[in-house]
Amino acid sequence: MSRFNTQIREALATASDLVDRGRAVVPRTGTRRSGAYHRRRVADRTPPPRGEIERYWRQYRSVPLLRAPINQFADDVVEHGYRVTADDNDTQAFLEEWCASAAVLNGERGRDLGDLLHQVPKQAKAKGSALIEHAPLDTDPETIGGLALIAPETITYYTRPDMDLLVQPDDTDLEHVKLTEDGEAAAYVQYDTRHYSGDETENRLTADDVTKIVNDPDVGDIFGLSAIEPVSPRVEGVRKKLQDNEQAIESMAYGQWFFAFKPTVVDDTLVEWDEDAIDDVMDEIEDVRPGDQIGLDGDIDVTNVPGEVADILGNLEFDVNYILSAMPAPTYAVGFEENINQFVVDGQETRHETRVEQFRQRLAAALTPVLRTVAEQHGYDPAGVRLALEPAEETSPVLALTDEEMDRLQQYADAVEKLSGAADPSVLVDQETLLDLVLQLPKDAAASDLADVDALDLPTLDGAGADAGEGASASASAEETDAPAQGDAPADD
Repeated sequence: MSRFNTQIREALATASDLVDRGRAVVPRTGTRRSGAYHRRRVADRTPPPRGEIERYWRQYRSVPLLRAPINQFADDVVEHGYRVTADDNDTQAFLEEWCASAAVLNGERGRDLGDLLHQVPKQAKAKGSALIEHAPLDTDPETIGGLALIAPETITYYTRPDMDLLVQPDDTDLEHVKLTEDGEAAAYVQYDTRHYSGDETENRLTADDVTKIVNDPDVGDIFGLSAIEPVSPRVEGVRKKLQDNEQAIESMAYGQWFFAFKPTVVDDTLVEWDEDAIDDVMDEIEDVRPGDQIGLDGDIDVTNVPGEVADILGNLEFDVNYILSAMPAPTYAVGFEENINQFVVDGQETRHETRVEQFRQRLAAALTPVLRTVAEQHGYDPAGVRLALEPAEETSPVLALTDEEMDRLQQYADAVEKLSGAADPSVLVDQETLLDLVLQLPKDAAASDLADVDALDLPTLDGAGADAGEGASASASAEETDAPAQGDAPADD
């Protein structure tokens, strides 16, 4: 009996091993040829979540609680504009001229690239993805003539089999892949006839024809995550609360009317209201407003019950904070926050500036290769070509400071001078601290950069003139004159 059990266990172990080995080599899709499995290379298709993206976009367009912070984020991303640099001056001059009319936007050609860059953060945050097509010239399909946004909800993605990688132009041997007019494999198919039944014309684009910016994608995701998705149900909840509240307020003015149709005795006969008669009366009084008068022929008791308005302020405040927590701009910047202070603002501002700078760098890095290609296609040297979403370089970092930064610098300088008195201000703050903490300049900035501050006509806080040092000294002298001598009793009021 023991020998028989041993043989059974060995047989089962062998069968299990064969099954495991079979699972390791059998492809997910394939056909059997001559006793061996032949793997078919079939392109995977990922249609867009069209309904979800359209819902998020409708909410963005109709709900200020979403639209304001997303628009604020986009404004901050392009606040300083853009600039193009290159090692060759002719290349830089050409690209600057090209960018000035490179965008195709709102049905118009010849728009400035900055207009398109302003729309990219809105698309990425609201829809989860921003797609920029490298639109070819009408006269030369091989040359990039401009840049145009594509609605991501209209795009079907084609990827390599069992891989989260878009098909490449030379993947023409894949089954189910669609080819462009040039015979290359299309990674993006707009209005794919396999998923669309409308009259739109199918537009096939390779992986090299589109620049894709995605928001907060998961590992392996082709589409990005809309900033609205986590709070979309809550947005609808707020909308419903507000609608119900409006109805409740209206009911306070008109109240709820109840009509009791009582039977009437006519010639010793009890006459009751039938349904048609009741409907006629209700139709007559349907449009009655406060102050109107109406006469009724019959015995009807009328009772008015005033409406009530629920206290939803606390719930709305929670919902607003919940929704804004998922938005890309801080609450204080979009006017939905009341109880704020400098500590709250500073913390939110730092995080916001970091996110803005990160998006600028991603967007600039994604479009820089496109500008290099444009330069090459027109016969220019692409060396050193770079797109940056930042202000033009100044001769000194100090001169590039904004008005707000200059105001803070002036306040700091006044404070240091007052505290130091006749002594050198360096006794209170060294050059490294001034560069790093105050001016936020690179630590290797030259001392000559600081000399530019002296050449600037900085206003004083009290507007008394440009010479802050004299104002500070005069103030200090006045304080010394008015102050009682040590040991003297203060003057009586």
